[in-house]
Order: sequence, then structure tokens, then C-alpha cells
Amino acid sequence: MVLVKQKNILKKNYPNLYEKQKNEIDKIERRYQFDYMMYDAADNIEKTLSVLKNNDKYRNNLNKISPVLEIFLNKDANFKNFGEIIKNNKFYKLDKRIIYAFL
Repeated sequence: MVLVKQKNILKKNYPNLYEKQKNEIDKIERRYQFDYMMYDAADNIEKTLSVLKNNDKYRNNLNKISPVLEIFLNKDANFKNFGEIIKNNKFYKLDKRIIYAFL
């Protein structure tokens, strides 16, 4: 979204500069789109859980790492049971994509 706005501002206010940099801008835009499409939230969560389970320093600071972690995880970095998760009021404020990634 930001890239599109920047591109449009450049086109409108600095058309000559935009034309000179058009190929580079298009490359950046394609890379951004590729990264966006290939992002795997569940894989990132799995990697995070692996680090947490193997490192007491991080595991003991879940709320400092991310407030989302304490919704889903016990202090030992294992998942809470589903009943505990949905009892947390913060659960209902989460974006559905975050919930889906964890579940």
C-alpha cells in the first residue's frame, strides 16, 4: 500500500524521475508482491515456538516478545487448551489471520 502511494506521488510530482526509475520501481514492486504471496505465518510461528522451547530467557518473557503469545501459550511455550484460549478477551480482538496461523 505504501509503495503504491509513493509510486503515485512520484508519477504525479516527478514524472521525469519516475520514468528514469520505472524499471527499478517495478522490480521492487514485484519483489514485494512475491514476498507477500509467499509469507507463511504458520511456519514463522513454528520457528518461534522452537526457539522459545529451547531458550528459558525468551520463554520467561512471552509478554515482552509479543502480547499475542501469552494468549495461546503457557509459560513452558506449549499451547494452552482451546477453552483457555477463547476465555481470554484479547483473543477476540485479534485479526483472524493471526488466529488462523496459530490454530
